Amino acid sequence: MRSKKRLAIIAIVLVACVLAVGTGLFLRRRQEATLSESEAAAVRRDRQRLARDYWLPLRIVAPDGAEWFVPIGSGKDDSRICWRILDGKRTEAGTFAPPEWKFVKHQAAALLPDGSVLVAWSGYDGTPGEKIAVSKSGGEGFSNPTVIATGVRVRCLDVAVDAEGRAHVLYVSPLEPAESYGPIEGFFPDKCWLVTHDGQTWSTPKPIQGRGRFDIREAILTLTPGGRLVVSAETHGQFSPEKEYVAYQVLGRSGWSDLQRLPGE
Repeated sequence: MRSKKRLAIIAIVLVACVLAVGTGLFLRRRQEATLSESEAAAVRRDRQRLARDYWLPLRIVAPDGAEWFVPIGSGKDDSRICWRILDGKRTEAGTFAPPEWKFVKHQAAALLPDGSVLVAWSGYDGTPGEKIAVSKSGGEGFSNPTVIATGVRVRCLDVAVDAEGRAHVLYVSPLEPAESYGPIEGFFPDKCWLVTHDGQTWSTPKPIQGRGRFDIREAILTLTPGGRLVVSAETHGQFSPEKEYVAYQVLGRSGWSDLQRLPGE
């Protein structure tokens, strides 16, 4: 009788522990998914760059005061030549994609901790299929391209460097076949993908998973003032099926949060 009572007490304690751990994980994920006012403002401010003239080059200011200009338009000629301005002197900084890349588009760029510029783009290098590649400035020009994703159909692309100095390339590409999306109201790997450089190598592309994501447009990466990485995008479906809005996900210790509507949207 005593042994049964003891087993019942142990079972109750174990259930209480499991519930406590589950509640703790839930609260932590909920806290990780919440943006502070300053973080939400940073995301909104970062998204303002999408309103710029598409044909104007990207401008990046290096620690030495040099201004880098990376072309953003699609094409196969001057759309890959970067320029650098220092002390009022304008010089050609090199070509981020060599001639065998017949077509480049969706260029994005970010400043690395060592002061160099990382350029990412999608295009065709003469072999079948669209690819995503990166190149880094240094010396007399840019490094040879490193292909980080293949077999893609890129709709938009962005690059950011986190607080630890790791580079991340975000891109939107539909899954194939369409049935792989699963039920539209369920949990499914979506069209946002992330490739990360750990300081040595690039990871394989990983889908950013999270409940509530539907059609995606204009996805970008933001490093918040608190050092957290946020992906935001125009989407629709979960919060307002008939209207587009900006939603976000936060990268936390337990992975990507579920989709949240950006405050003020």
